Amino acid sequence: MLDELLLKIVFDEYKRMAVLLRPYDLTVPEFEILMAIDGLESGTMGDLANKTSLLSGTLTGIVKRLEKRGFIVRHRPMNDNRKVIPSLTKQGLFILHEILVARKRGFNETLGQLNELERNRLLHSVELYLTFFVNT
Repeated sequence: MLDELLLKIVFDEYKRMAVLLRPYDLTVPEFEILMAIDGLESGTMGDLANKTSLLSGTLTGIVKRLEKRGFIVRHRPMNDNRKVIPSLTKQGLFILHEILVARKRGFNETLGQLNELERNRLLHSVELYLTFFVNT
C-alpha cells in the first residue's frame, strides 16, 4: 500500500510540475537539467549526466535545446579541451528563480489548507521516508 501511495505522489508531482512549467514552455526534464546545472559548481557534462541519471544522448539533446533558447551556455576550459562545462545564463537563472518562487507559492497555498498538527505530521512522515529510503 505504501509503495502505491508513493508512486501516486510521484506521478501527481510530475503532473503538477508539467502544468507549472507550461507557461515557460519547459518540460520537466528540461527543468531538472536547469536545477542540476545550478547546483553543479563548474561540473562537466559527465557530472551532469551522473547527477541527473540521464544517458549522454538524452542529456545532450536537452542541453542543446536549452542552449538554443538562451538558458545555458557550454564552454571548454583552456587547460582541458576534452571537457565541456555547462552553466546557466542570466536568463536561465532568472527563469529558474521565477519557477521556484511560483512552485513555493503554490506549495504554501496547498499546505495552508492543513492545520499545524497536520503539517507537522506530514513533515515528520516525509523526514522519516527520507531517512529510511533516500539517505541509506
